[in-house]
Amino acid sequence: MVDSGTSHTILRDKRFFIHLTHKVANITTIAGTASLIEGYGHANILLPKGTHLEIEDALYSPSSNRSLLSFKDIRLNGFHIETMGEGSKEFLQIYKITQGNKKVFETNLRVGLVFIMPRPVLLRLMPS
Repeated sequence: MVDSGTSHTILRDKRFFIHLTHKVANITTIAGTASLIEGYGHANILLPKGTHLEIEDALYSPSSNRSLLSFKDIRLNGFHIETMGEGSKEFLQIYKITQGNKKVFETNLRVGLVFIMPRPVLLRLMPS
């Protein structure tokens, strides 16, 4: 889920993490403080249309209801986020501008708390 209100990307699944440091920590939400964080680390995710994001400081929270992808981490990967509308429907699109040209990578993401299904990036190590 893309969330403009979260300061960090919060992931429920260990498979997203390339490196995970286990450390219990509290998180402050609109409902108060809760001990939901069990670790942090470097994560890789793929968005539905194959856009790859590297997250340097993702939080690990297996007890969260859903994973949250922060706008900050989308921007740190060099992407822009734009709200678009068609009739009465609004959605987000993720894009880059290169040499003055706009290229859309992800689109039709609903506005608000946007649900997208990130996937872990599978890495294959080849012997050298």
